[in-house]
Amino acid sequence: MFESGFVVRDKAWHGLATVLKDAPTIEAGIKEAGLDWDVLTCPIQVLVPQEKGKPKGKEAQGYKATVRSSDGSILGIVSDRYAPIQNKDCFGFFQKFLDDGSCRLEAAGSLRKGKNVWVLAKVIGKENEISPGDTVEPYLLLATGHDGMMSGWVSFTGVRVVCWNTQEIAIRQAEQAEARGTGKSVRILHVGDTKKNLLAVQAEIDIAARRVGDIVQQARIMKKVQMGPREYYKFLESVYQPERDAMREELDKVRAFLKEKGHSDEAKAEAFERMQTLEEKIAKPFRRESTIQKLVALFEHGPGAELAGQTLWGAVSAVTHYEEHLRAGGNEKRLYSSWFNGSTAKTRERVYQLAADMVV
Repeated sequence: MFESGFVVRDKAWHGLATVLKDAPTIEAGIKEAGLDWDVLTCPIQVLVPQEKGKPKGKEAQGYKATVRSSDGSILGIVSDRYAPIQNKDCFGFFQKFLDDGSCRLEAAGSLRKGKNVWVLAKVIGKENEISPGDTVEPYLLLATGHDGMMSGWVSFTGVRVVCWNTQEIAIRQAEQAEARGTGKSVRILHVGDTKKNLLAVQAEIDIAARRVGDIVQQARIMKKVQMGPREYYKFLESVYQPERDAMREELDKVRAFLKEKGHSDEAKAEAFERMQTLEEKIAKPFRRESTIQKLVALFEHGPGAELAGQTLWGAVSAVTHYEEHLRAGGNEKRLYSSWFNGSTAKTRERVYQLAADMVV
């Protein structure tokens, strides 16, 4: 899945990419990342079977292929309205910030044979301290797909230095709709003038950069919420099997139904069967025992646990660390899942939503 890329100074948490001594320029970064190629759009022909003779080629109206210029490999099939966000424009987006000294390139690369690319820049001078020795550093991530499966995204993210976990802005469920467009991430559509679309997004970045303070403030509040083993287990249940609470509520209603008089034997038999099904599901662990043991170990003595303590902040950090560093599937899959809105990104967002709801 991982194809090429670079990181600056230190080996990346995903264990992939070439390590550079110093932050590169835009031109050098494109080459070091292996992204010095363009995305071409080419017409598609399909071979239509004929009653006699060889199949006849016919152009597929309304569709075209995205093709890598360096080797001619097909990246995806897209509509004829699709406009690629070129790799050089992804890097060029950061030129303004490199020129004014507010950012430096930190990593970039290609996944899935060029179908997905990313550029990561560190925001300079904006580190914030949650507590002595526990800091969060802000980054800007630009990620896009060349296969037609995802838009371009410019996202602000924080990274907890002690464990290299990606941090989210914790937003209560009720506030999700209002939060859109407040700087957490900005979508770039693959239509029209994509270079112009990228330039328009730069105006959002100042808002995004300030959000590291929000992350730190929320972490400080979470750190005040003590969490024992029982509370942590319940937190893990909510993260990994959010439907379990709903099942418990349904089970209580079914049990109450069975205690009531006047119901037919058929209705009671059906309710009893449903009760047994719910009891069996609730009795099963929400994850394999080995996974639960890892999550508990991270909460008690994982990276940064001595700084977070047995608190809500420690619980959030433990789950995030497991998802990004230890979950089954290998570093390449974890990287893709974390940065390209896969299951890791969705779990991380759910963790922070739950945490936000707990500190109301």
